[in-house]
Amino acid sequence: MSSGLTFLTPTYEKDLQRFTLLRESMERCEIDIPHVAVVDHEDLHLFKAIPFRHKLTLISSRDALPAHFEERRVARGYSRKHPYHWIKPRPLVGWAAQQIMKLCSPAYVETQAIVCIDSDVFFVDHVAADEFYAPDGKLCLYENDREYTVETIQWMAYSMKALNVPLGQEPFLYVHNPVVFHREVVLGLQQRLEQLHSRNWIDAFLENNLTEYTTYGVYARYVDKLAHVTPMKPPFTLNYWNQEQLEGYAATMIQSIDEKRARFVCINSFIGCGVEEYRSLVEQVWQMRRPR
Repeated sequence: MSSGLTFLTPTYEKDLQRFTLLRESMERCEIDIPHVAVVDHEDLHLFKAIPFRHKLTLISSRDALPAHFEERRVARGYSRKHPYHWIKPRPLVGWAAQQIMKLCSPAYVETQAIVCIDSDVFFVDHVAADEFYAPDGKLCLYENDREYTVETIQWMAYSMKALNVPLGQEPFLYVHNPVVFHREVVLGLQQRLEQLHSRNWIDAFLENNLTEYTTYGVYARYVDKLAHVTPMKPPFTLNYWNQEQLEGYAATMIQSIDEKRARFVCINSFIGCGVEEYRSLVEQVWQMRRPR
């Protein structure tokens, strides 16, 4: 195990263009941090063809997920009347598989710090590894005491119940880009789920409707008692989570990046806005990037 830091991105064919932009942005912004991408096995050949490969390692989902859950990831769904419904493994949908891949990361990422960056993020300025650490030397736990929604509070409640944490706490938002994992916190979370639920931690995670970032944050704060991390507000990212936020973005993005001093921008893939719609704007931002 190394004390360094690695970026981590689970991805698949439908995010190929977004991931390629992410990789190009890392090179355009001179990001010199190792990057591991976990790719659905059947799509791996497509990602091997991308040109931006500096410090990039591609890993098949077969090497990131336990075999049984990889089988579930590729399983087809069958009706109850079909005999395969009873003998084939239950399908594991893509978004759930990617969450599990992140929480399995201590098994295939060697560094102490693992920074999760989704495919729909791109860099607009340089960032160095030491900027993910707090002034006290601990890794950052990015949390926000605002901007949460009823849905994200529900995620927090699910996580607290699953980890046997009393619900009488102020809510926090742990869903950001990026999210920093400490490997010992992730391993502790896995162990806690298995102890409390008497089963494989992945099964416990799925059966309790948990989400990876919120469950990590709840464990780090309330169970691990901030032993390995220090809470900080997320400093780097300009997020566009929905169509309403994206309204008129072309006229305001550059100003918003400057005001927030953003290093990353996330245009959520669920909005359905393709890379070709904003690439020229990203080019402008790169050209205007302040020299370091």
